[in-house]
Order: sequence, then C-alpha cells, then structure tokens
Amino acid sequence: MFDEVRFSRKKFGSVEERLAFLEDLSAKLGLQDLSGWYSVRSTTVAENGGGSLLSAFGSLANLLAATYPEHSWDTLRFKKVPFLVDCLLFVF
Repeated sequence: MFDEVRFSRKKFGSVEERLAFLEDLSAKLGLQDLSGWYSVRSTTVAENGGGSLLSAFGSLANLLAATYPEHSWDTLRFKKVPFLVDCLLFVF
C-alpha cells in the first residue's frame, strides 16, 4: 500500500512508489484499466495526496507516461492537455 507520509519526504519518489500510489488511487476511483485515467482530473489526483507528484511531473499525462512508459498515451484525451500541446493547438 502507498505510504503518503514516506513519499511526501521525497521530491519525486521512485517508480515503485509512483506505481503504488497510482494503483491505490486507481482502485479507489474504480478505474478498470489504464485508459480510465483519461477521465480523471488533476485536481482529483491532488486531492488524494498526489499534489507533489503533479508538481514534479508538470501534468497527469507526464506522470502517467513516466510511470507507465509501455502504454501508448494520447495526451489529447486527457481532461487538461499539457501546456505545450495547448499552445500548438492555438497556433495552428
């Protein structure tokens, strides 16, 4: 189980700690598979103890991509796309 107190003492945490946190939150939110993360807002992650992770990685999309690199993530499906993608969509 994810140990929020131990994680909060570290700036980024290990891959194992990120996995533990995300798997616990996934179960809590009732997500069936990794694609369920597309419907989760960053605020939900922060409200459940993941604020430091979001700050470290800049977005939920970045956090998930770093933690689950084997999955092909579509950043446009997230509730809030990363800033750079948002800017590119505005320009074009």
